[in-house]
Amino acid sequence: LLYLGENGFRSVDVYNGKINFSGETATEFKLNKDETRIVAIDYNEGYLYAYDSKGEQTLNCELGTDMNYTLGELSPDGKQVSMAANTENTFGILLIDLSSGQSSFLNMVGLCTNVRFIDDNRLCFLLSDETEGLKHIVRYELAEGKEGYLCNADWDLSAMTLTEEQTCYYYHGSKVYEVDCNDKKGKKIWEHTFASDVNSVRAGDGIVGITCQDGSVFFYNEKTKQLINSQSGNGEPFYLLEVNAAYASLRDYWGKNIRVYKKNENEEKEAASLDISSVIKEIPDKWYTCSTDGSKIVLGFQNGINKQIGVFDAGNLTNVSSKTLSELDYESFG
Repeated sequence: LLYLGENGFRSVDVYNGKINFSGETATEFKLNKDETRIVAIDYNEGYLYAYDSKGEQTLNCELGTDMNYTLGELSPDGKQVSMAANTENTFGILLIDLSSGQSSFLNMVGLCTNVRFIDDNRLCFLLSDETEGLKHIVRYELAEGKEGYLCNADWDLSAMTLTEEQTCYYYHGSKVYEVDCNDKKGKKIWEHTFASDVNSVRAGDGIVGITCQDGSVFFYNEKTKQLINSQSGNGEPFYLLEVNAAYASLRDYWGKNIRVYKKNENEEKEAASLDISSVIKEIPDKWYTCSTDGSKIVLGFQNGINKQIGVFDAGNLTNVSSKTLSELDYESFG
């Protein structure tokens, strides 16, 4: 388990509580895709740190506090990190080389959010142009310094999802769109209308999950767009936390309810449904996190003042390990 505690960045073995390694105090952290490099940022003091998978610090970089930063993402090769950077009158993206600490600033006309890497040489992000009253999904070529708009919206475009196939999903009302990041004008390659407004889209391992305001959930094969499974709603919306080839996890807006879906490889076998009360004796007041690597499911939940991290076997959902946040020298999930 990686987390940011009062005494700094930590890696802890959730089975026995042993600290694997510790790092500097930070506010947020991100890993690259293969989890070989970790970047942590301290917004209050204006420092950025990089670590390898064993916890050895490889970079200590002073950013300063004259700009407001929001950590974006590490490049697929783990060699650089992106972040939104702005002041009252300056907007842009800061890129930092994780080997040398050298930085470059990309000046933009408005606030940038959701800064992601399409690949090692291209960025994709949301841009708010308050002057024109528009929001854009921008594709930016780092080598050429050129940008192109994959989407131009005069509505509140606030979310996008990049895929491993170098496409981008976004939604408006009851419609979901997929555009090609390799096309300069963002050619639409899929468009679908649902019976209710869409509230979240996640993609991973060739699966795309979509949830709607009426509580319905849909899973598609990302390439063929064949519907894999769907579930009707009861009027209570859920939001996707994670989607991969084996599992999908969701929670409601307030964190009162959580769902974990497991992909059924045998189409002739009826999918099983298991109530969470058979896994956790006392139903939590609130759920915070839910993630899985395919073999284990990690849940973060709270009952009264008791806040816990639980690790469960993904096959039979038996509890493998549980630790309170206080045992991990951590105060809250926030």
